[in-house]
Amino acid sequence: GGLQSNLSLEVAAGTRYFVFVDGFGAGGTGNYVLSTSEGPCEAEPTVIYVSTNGDDNDDGSMATPLRTIAAGIEVAAAQGGDVHVSSGLFPGGVTMADGVSVFGGFNGEWENDGLQPTVVQGPTPAIRAIDIEQATELSGLTITSAAGANGGGASVGVLAQNADGLTIRDCLIASGNGGLGTSGRNGANGAVGANGIGGADAQDSEL
Repeated sequence: GGLQSNLSLEVAAGTRYFVFVDGFGAGGTGNYVLSTSEGPCEAEPTVIYVSTNGDDNDDGSMATPLRTIAAGIEVAAAQGGDVHVSSGLFPGGVTMADGVSVFGGFNGEWENDGLQPTVVQGPTPAIRAIDIEQATELSGLTITSAAGANGGGASVGVLAQNADGLTIRDCLIASGNGGLGTSGRNGANGAVGANGIGGADAQDSEL
């Protein structure tokens, strides 16, 4: 008969074990050497899903996605993952989290075919990225911001401050019109006019 062996290992959570068997002869007979090696098991990255058909009260899984990118970022930041966003229209006013990437352009099967846009619309800024130090990517989005407020307000698609870790890739960013400027002040009063010319002397008339 063939070689039979029972192997029992006490394994620890989060550890991957490799078992190597060497030294078999022809037909599976002969001596063998059993050795093991172990190392840290790299966990699969967490992905939070956001869809126009989602609900922010759900868990953000592929089967039950969230509705807004803001909610997706919040959950991904807590779990240590990234956000995948389906095509469609999503509200802006999004604040990025350090180390949480956002990828758009996914179809209904959660394949990133790039055929249907993921649009993030207004207000201004539509997306904020403040104090981003870890590698964080913003990819595959069309970002539009609302017009600036009157009084000289600016329209900003993406506001990035102290964001050395941020990479923006394959995004279309279109800001709205700037706000109307403030009205100018009234002009100064004009100069006083010159005195009028004196009238001619009266003349006697003859009857």
